[in-house]
Amino acid sequence: MRLQAIALTLAVSLVGTVTSSTTSASAHIERPSVSANPSMPLLKVRTVTYPGDGVMIQRASGQMKRLNKTSKSFQRFVAKRLDQMWKVEGRLPECATAPAVTVKRWRSDGYASASENGNVIGESVCLGGGAQFIYMVQDHQ
Repeated sequence: MRLQAIALTLAVSLVGTVTSSTTSASAHIERPSVSANPSMPLLKVRTVTYPGDGVMIQRASGQMKRLNKTSKSFQRFVAKRLDQMWKVEGRLPECATAPAVTVKRWRSDGYASASENGNVIGESVCLGGGAQFIYMVQDHQ
């Protein structure tokens, strides 16, 4: 199983400048439930829900530890998405921390809800806009 890029876009790009805000990184871990993913066997599902708008992770910032309650594979996926966002914008050194993923909820059965957006760095807008996503694990034979 591999965590694939975006499975479903819930909202289209935002218009205007996106600014960041800090949120608490303490997560609420819900009781295990039964898997909702039909491709995965029945198992107990662990859910991590971050307060407010979620926990923001910026590229090259050392913030990945904020996702320590999620799986290592999900953390690698988020790091890869951040690198992909930076690559699309031209890999400018001054924009290295501009890409951001804000995770609201992660489930151990392969689902997560998050947003991807850019941030203002200094006086330049490195990335603009953003969107809400549902990430999901998919099997590829």
